Amino acid sequence: MEMDVTSLYNRRNVNRWERVSVGDTLERVTYSFPNKEAIVAREGAYAHKSNARLTYKQANDKANQFANALMNKGLNRGDRVFFFCDNSAEALIAKIGVAKAGMVAVPVNTMLAPDVISYIINLVEPKVFIADSEHWPKIESVFNEHHLDLDITIPINGKVIVGSQSFESFVSDQETVEPDVEIHGDDIWEILFTSGTTSMPKGVMISHTYTYFASFNSALSLSRGLHLEGDLKICSFLPIIFHVGDQVLPFASFLSGGTFVIGRTFDVPSVAQAITDEKVTAFWAGSPAFLAKLTDTFINNKGKYDATSLSVIFYGWAALSPEYHDKLKELCGKDLVLYELLAQTESISGYRFWHDKWPETYKKNAPVVNYVGVPNPLLASVLKDEQGEVITKPGVSGEVVYRSPAIMSGYYKNEQATREAFEGGWFHSGDSCMYDEEGLAIMIDRYKDVIKSGGENVSSIRVETVLRMHPSVGNAAVVGLPHEKWGEMVTGIVVLKGGQQVEEEELIRFCREKLASFETPKQIIYTDRLPETVGGKILKYKLRQQFRPINN
Repeated sequence: MEMDVTSLYNRRNVNRWERVSVGDTLERVTYSFPNKEAIVAREGAYAHKSNARLTYKQANDKANQFANALMNKGLNRGDRVFFFCDNSAEALIAKIGVAKAGMVAVPVNTMLAPDVISYIINLVEPKVFIADSEHWPKIESVFNEHHLDLDITIPINGKVIVGSQSFESFVSDQETVEPDVEIHGDDIWEILFTSGTTSMPKGVMISHTYTYFASFNSALSLSRGLHLEGDLKICSFLPIIFHVGDQVLPFASFLSGGTFVIGRTFDVPSVAQAITDEKVTAFWAGSPAFLAKLTDTFINNKGKYDATSLSVIFYGWAALSPEYHDKLKELCGKDLVLYELLAQTESISGYRFWHDKWPETYKKNAPVVNYVGVPNPLLASVLKDEQGEVITKPGVSGEVVYRSPAIMSGYYKNEQATREAFEGGWFHSGDSCMYDEEGLAIMIDRYKDVIKSGGENVSSIRVETVLRMHPSVGNAAVVGLPHEKWGEMVTGIVVLKGGQQVEEEELIRFCREKLASFETPKQIIYTDRLPETVGGKILKYKLRQQFRPINN
């Protein structure tokens, strides 16, 4: 079977009235609620004051103007538009405009190294470049190396870059009519890049259909507790311009006829104030650690912040302590829905674990055992062993594999990686899970992060959770470092809370009380900070490189 990961469109002619197009998400709501707010940008998340609060009609008109401006520059269907931007109303509108024009948005993580950015530019060959002025110094050398010019500046925390146009200048005087472009649901409208750990990142091809299915699926969960789906107000301060969160947050808002609240700086006070001011109903918290800090902030500032509007909170990567589940129920009301999500860029349709659906299991096991529950109704999923056989018995770990309409179309211009990812007719996630006696999935680890020590498999996530339970520990990561006796030595890398001190032996003894001997760290390394992605995931490959013994 041919694996086409190069062409970005080709399927069949589609009529305007029947198509699946991400760009149509705003336009369709204008027929119902043209004056309802679609996008609310918090302070710092807009360059031009006029874009701080946009109705559906205003947002749709501006996205049309951006699309028409691209077409008037001579760009064609399938051409790529490069983004080097963090969260802003302008960047979100620009992405929707790219989709309206039948083109492909290529948003790039603003923390990537210059050589990786250069690789991505060579791979996708963009026709237009857009960047925040704040981030221009990071990529100016790359542009000089490639003899490229910046086309559009979003002037946040800086001026318009010489030789480029501001976002507002680019769209001014452009028609607000919908561009006349053929678009099919299978067309690729976005390429998101995975985090490369041992090689360059891969370009995940996102189709219009992927986004529609993922957003509708998410909206069903995020609108729980609301009288009308249009009351949905989703808030995200985590990245949604270059992150897969754009599949389940802004478009879930639009497909519900709700409002998307976008912030730029992921800090606790800013998030708490946004939830209070905008009466946010659904919030993507990222990690349990951030959610715990946010909860404490609400509790300690009851006169200043108000969380009672929240009806749904979801998070990922680890289990939330039942203590904070109870605190949030007190803050927001007993009907608050809390759930953990297991998913990834290639397949945002993933597993969900609702605290209230399995309360006894949750309270008995969290946070040490990380339950991720069951596949959502859009997803078929099983566990497979190393021989590719389906696992049905409890307590046996295997790789999670997926089938869903909300799965990538492939890795751009990388047929080999695509074939490997879909071997056997399933998408291979790289996540290791096992079932409990009731058939609920328990997250073990990313396959590459499972530690093989003394013939046993150790979940780094489980050990990290126990380390973080110590009152002196602010954050922790656990990795396997080469060892002549155990193969890999379970190593805890710890950031202590301000002013705290604790001996290595005490931390190891603390872990031994809650873990098996083979799981307990053999050594503790103290550090000032852990390398993280902008979403809060710890980059363990960097820790393995940094602390690897010199003779290995």
